[in-house]
Amino acid sequence: MRRRMPVVLWAPGHEILPAEGKELRRILGNFMLLEYRNPTETGKELLDIIREVRPDIVIVRAPIPVIASLLELGREYGFELWEEEMESVGRSSHPRYDEECEMLVPLEDGQHEVMRFRRFNRIREIRLVKEPVMER
Repeated sequence: MRRRMPVVLWAPGHEILPAEGKELRRILGNFMLLEYRNPTETGKELLDIIREVRPDIVIVRAPIPVIASLLELGREYGFELWEEEMESVGRSSHPRYDEECEMLVPLEDGQHEVMRFRRFNRIREIRLVKEPVMER
């Protein structure tokens, strides 16, 4: 029996980089990519899309409350939640970057931060760690 091609819902808010696509192919083999490019502030629209599409993997960049909701939904619908790990490799007023694995993030001062793809991480849980306050 043939396995179904994995469905990946891409929702970090930017177009997938070639290096990210190559890494997904290395990990998953052939896969179907569905892109959601709107910023994920509340996650409501994204949650609706997930319910409709039923992806195997959701790759997202979102606030912690949205990630918490997605983790809960993932348990219900059976998808994994991943994030792309990016690292800052510099700032520039003359935006030069490697289009294969880097992207530019515009800054308020007119410069750009160059962010490089490192890897994908699976998000398993969000933990709140507490301790009693006895003194300061």
